Amino acid sequence: MGSRYLAGAILFDSNLTPENGSLLYADFFISDIYQDKEGNILLSTFDKGVLVITDINLPDLIADFKDDPITSINATSANGFIAGTSKGLLVNYDFQNFKTLSQKGSRPIETIVVNPSGKIIVFDDGGIRFLNTVTNEFTVLLTESLKDGVFVNDQTLFLATNSGLTKIIFEDLTFKKYSMEKIADLNIRNYAIEFDPINSLLYVSTVNGLFCIDSSNQIKEIKYGGLPLFASTLSYESGKIYAPQSNPELLVIKGGEVIDSIRLDLENPTHIFKTTVYKNSVFANTSEGIYEFDKNGKFLRHFNNSYGNNYGRVLDFTIIDDILWVSNSSGLQTIDLNYAGEPAPVPLIEIAHIFANDIETSKDSLKRFDTEFRKFVFVVSSPTLKYKSDIKYHYQLKGYDEDWIIHDYASNEIVYNALAPGNYEFIVKAENQNKFSEPVSYKFSIASPFYATWWFVSILILTFLLSVYFIYKRQLNAQRLKARQINELNASKLTAIQSQMNPHFIFNSLNSIQDLILKGDVEHSYSYITTFSNLVRRTLNYSDKDFIDFEQELKLLELYLSLEKLRFKKDFSFSLETNSITDIQVPPMLIQPFIENALVHGLLHKEGEKKLKISFKLNDHLICTIEDNGIGRAQAKAIKERQRTDHESFSVQAIRKRFEILSNHFQGELGYTYEDLEENGKPSGTRVVLQIPVRHKF
Repeated sequence: MGSRYLAGAILFDSNLTPENGSLLYADFFISDIYQDKEGNILLSTFDKGVLVITDINLPDLIADFKDDPITSINATSANGFIAGTSKGLLVNYDFQNFKTLSQKGSRPIETIVVNPSGKIIVFDDGGIRFLNTVTNEFTVLLTESLKDGVFVNDQTLFLATNSGLTKIIFEDLTFKKYSMEKIADLNIRNYAIEFDPINSLLYVSTVNGLFCIDSSNQIKEIKYGGLPLFASTLSYESGKIYAPQSNPELLVIKGGEVIDSIRLDLENPTHIFKTTVYKNSVFANTSEGIYEFDKNGKFLRHFNNSYGNNYGRVLDFTIIDDILWVSNSSGLQTIDLNYAGEPAPVPLIEIAHIFANDIETSKDSLKRFDTEFRKFVFVVSSPTLKYKSDIKYHYQLKGYDEDWIIHDYASNEIVYNALAPGNYEFIVKAENQNKFSEPVSYKFSIASPFYATWWFVSILILTFLLSVYFIYKRQLNAQRLKARQINELNASKLTAIQSQMNPHFIFNSLNSIQDLILKGDVEHSYSYITTFSNLVRRTLNYSDKDFIDFEQELKLLELYLSLEKLRFKKDFSFSLETNSITDIQVPPMLIQPFIENALVHGLLHKEGEKKLKISFKLNDHLICTIEDNGIGRAQAKAIKERQRTDHESFSVQAIRKRFEILSNHFQGELGYTYEDLEENGKPSGTRVVLQIPVRHKF
């Protein structure tokens, strides 16, 4: 039971006998004492609020240093330990009393180096000095700033300073005489130094990276992942060097090589000020206090207020015989590493408050909110005083968060600022040193705006589809109408051309009959008229048709050529080579105009035998070749110019237009080409090649 005392408190046992003669919490003026259900002892003070004692068995401060906090500790189990303060005071603590070794310096003592025999104490209180405890004399070594130091044996010292590495050798055991040597290759800013006695390697962390020096003074740079390695502190244990990184990660170095990487189990990256390896555990002083990990980096414990550490930021620490000595902003404190205390209980958890758009709402689950509610705040609570530093909140908003999110105890207000419409479930559980509470949850939904509802979207999609359908149907009808009009126009053009071409042919034929009658050739005139009437009848039958059978077209050509043969008499001969082409249809009267041109312009003016050869070949189109042995196009043109006539064969003009229309319809290389024939360099006729569209009958 605790008894109230004006300055501090005294602990009594059940017989009212003081368990400890010393005054506890002497810095506090205590007005009342209370113990809660969790076992915490609450001390009400006059001017410092309520002091919470989570475990009365944990000791209070060993010494008060709040006016001049201890900034560095160097342990020597034989003589206690040496400590330096923020005002440059150097003290020795023999586990019972403090003894001042040097008066106040001009700056805080942040580094203390002691040789194995404890006879030389090196420190920096405004200049690097050492105390010879044999002679009690102080000697100034350097005016530089001391960052770290290490004795490789009782008489050899290495000092890492802001301007380089210095080796100091004491010449005898009186430590009065010494020599100093600068390591020229490391004449740069140093941060930390450590010695491996098993492998005789000295490790130096500098602004340019980490280096090791062997016994023959050979310097080697140590890299990690091919990159320079940087460390603000180094620690040694059993032939291995430990170099903390900022991620946080602990690199293990042996024999000048990185042999392992230990990922420290810390949720939030934090700066590591110092590490110590002790009995298969890694102790690290961070901005969040001292943590203990195993050698695989697994978290073991956090020395927070549940271990009696109630006095602010840790400045330095050391471990002596299973006792963790901690220097904080108020003084010096001890923690027994073997004291486990009561096991941590399973924490409790509740959702204390729920705010929707900053308006507190009921905690009834399955609540439906209107669409304008988008901001939600959940305030969670796990009532405890003792385990506030240990408890963490694990939470997830299903429908929004993909993974669990972890907050510390103080961050108990969880905010979602812009939730979309939908269904959600908020789940939260508390963790206390790997023990988890039962999760609690809250289900809710946010209504969709009317324009995002299924019926509105369905109407919108249906309206869009109907609009697309009617627009498509309208465009399709317009295209069909346009195509029909074009077809009708082209058909009317073909009909007009044929109706113009047929009278022209009749006119030419009547001229031939007139010539025979005038010459008195009655027999041939009668035969010509009979053949002509047969030809006219067939021509009239085919004039309104787009395509006729190939055999019918050949018959028309034979009738026409037989009429022309009567006019030319014995001088003219022709041949038709069909190559057994059958079962196709062709446009009527396409070939006849070219035959007429061959006769009128090529053969009519030729003397002697007149030959005309017409041949057919079928591939994608019908290829018709018309070849005559006439006077050639050049001489025919000259005769035409001498006759001074402006007449151009109407059939040629009509057939050119007809081929143009047919090409547009059939999308092919349709038309005709002329080729002048020569023999011994002289014109010997003309060849015309026609490409005619076809339709297959079967």
